[in-house]
Amino acid sequence: MHSRQARDYLRCIALSSRLARESAGATLWIWLTAVAIQGTLPGLLVYVNKQLIDAIAAVLTGTSSSNGSRLYFWLGVEAACMLTGFVIARTIYSVLQPKVAAKIRIAASELIYRGLAAVNRESLITPELQNQRTVAIAYGVHGIADWWGTCARAVEQILSICSVGIALAVIDYHVLLIIVIAVVPYGICELYAARRWKRAEYDMAENARRSGYYSMVLTFDQFVSDLHLYDMYEFVIRKFREAEESMAECSLKAGRSNFGLTIWARAIALGGYYGAVILVITHGGLGLARIGSTIAYLQGAGRLQSAVEGLMARAKDIYESLLRQLSVQILMDQTDQKSTRKQACLRRAVESITLEDVWFQYPGSNHYVLKGVNLELRRGEMMALVGSNGAGKTTLASILAGLLTPTAGRVRYDGMDLSELDKRSVWRRMGFVLQDFPKYFFAVGEIIRSGPMDSLRPDELQGVIARCKLEGLLEGLPSGLDSQLGTQFKNGTDISAGQWQKLSIARALYRNPSVLIFDEPTASLDIEAEKEVVEIVNKSRRNCLMLMISHRLKTVQCADKIAYLCDGRIVDIGAHEELLAKEGEYWKWMSPLQETKA
Repeated sequence: MHSRQARDYLRCIALSSRLARESAGATLWIWLTAVAIQGTLPGLLVYVNKQLIDAIAAVLTGTSSSNGSRLYFWLGVEAACMLTGFVIARTIYSVLQPKVAAKIRIAASELIYRGLAAVNRESLITPELQNQRTVAIAYGVHGIADWWGTCARAVEQILSICSVGIALAVIDYHVLLIIVIAVVPYGICELYAARRWKRAEYDMAENARRSGYYSMVLTFDQFVSDLHLYDMYEFVIRKFREAEESMAECSLKAGRSNFGLTIWARAIALGGYYGAVILVITHGGLGLARIGSTIAYLQGAGRLQSAVEGLMARAKDIYESLLRQLSVQILMDQTDQKSTRKQACLRRAVESITLEDVWFQYPGSNHYVLKGVNLELRRGEMMALVGSNGAGKTTLASILAGLLTPTAGRVRYDGMDLSELDKRSVWRRMGFVLQDFPKYFFAVGEIIRSGPMDSLRPDELQGVIARCKLEGLLEGLPSGLDSQLGTQFKNGTDISAGQWQKLSIARALYRNPSVLIFDEPTASLDIEAEKEVVEIVNKSRRNCLMLMISHRLKTVQCADKIAYLCDGRIVDIGAHEELLAKEGEYWKWMSPLQETKA
């Protein structure tokens, strides 16, 4: 094993151990204690069985002088051991292990999601990181959760081997090596099989994401109407089937490659066991004069062989869980690389944002979406950003917000380079309202006050509700602010597009932001709903630095300044009337809108 791999595995072990200690606490140690007790019972049962069978033989041959009391004593001991083993096993596998595994799985999932939150948006959209994320969430979480369970079972198998080995050594120790050595090839083959399965999981990641997406399309409400109208069900089902069949073929390929190897290894292990049994029966020099010793040895040999095989299988599972955990560790490494940089916090309201010679191209593309953009926004002003579709408006807004990193150039907040600022401190002072805003199916009040600043401030909440004219919406809902949105949930309800849009604006305003960015907030609204949204925006502009992306004439005319973006460059900037008087690119773009209005 290479030293780098060894270090990676040790880091995975340390991560699993930390998560288990922090999440499971005392339950973890109770579970491990129960596992240790469970592991010693097989050897004890071998010894008890020997004594019991000897007692039975003594009673049947009339050589017992205890009048059967010895028989009943060992019978009671065996019953007590069996009952104890059953109770401990049920406690471990029905109570303790599921509880510990659930706690570790939740902690591991939270760790991954927090790690993803620290990765830049442009990194998240690459197929490589998408596949890595899929493997980490689908397999890495279970690898971490299974680590302790697998290790506990391995400890149980080791204790079983020791206890049974001691019991057999009391009778005879020569045959023990035959059983132990015979199962070693089986364990080695299991380790090779684990590595092959891990490679198959990475190969399946792309199709796993596709399958998950197609499943979401077939089951989520927002796709139902479109699927019916365009008769797309069979098409999407076919895509789903192709992705699933590709995963199945990859899994089958790995299974076929492991099949012959494990069969031969298993045959060797069984040959060792039955060779030991034949040796016990036929070898006269073992001195097994009593039937109890003979039967106990045969039973013990079976238990020992099973325990050693189980330990080899657990070794495979441990190795497999470590391989799976590596995907989580890779994500954590990416997070750590970003968190090691010391960044300043934005501690006051933003007065100005400046873009200096900003260029940007998306990963994997040779085309620059933005080309040398220079722009300044000031508090108390509303800047409208307009242009044709594909001009780069949303990309520019995402860069200004710190969601994307410029390929070249700088973004400055009050003179401070955005790349040197803690992004979370920037986002806490920002409200971003998208055209295709995410519809979170939470309670209405939870949506408005969601995010890091989610403490309930009743006065501010009521103020935002009044500013966004949400009183009518809340009156029409069954439980007001506590009403569940989303018809797929119990007692859930749905609201109109305009109401969703006003809810998203209220969510942004509740944060009391000093920077407000609107990306086509009225594009999908009717005239009345647009009028209400424009009124809300105008009331919010006084204490904010505001960027408004829009194609609507009424919305654009409200701006203090307008920047016209064409092919990634700002070619016109100024007030509405000023730009019309110049009869430049903005005038050409605006003329059809004015004719439509007329």
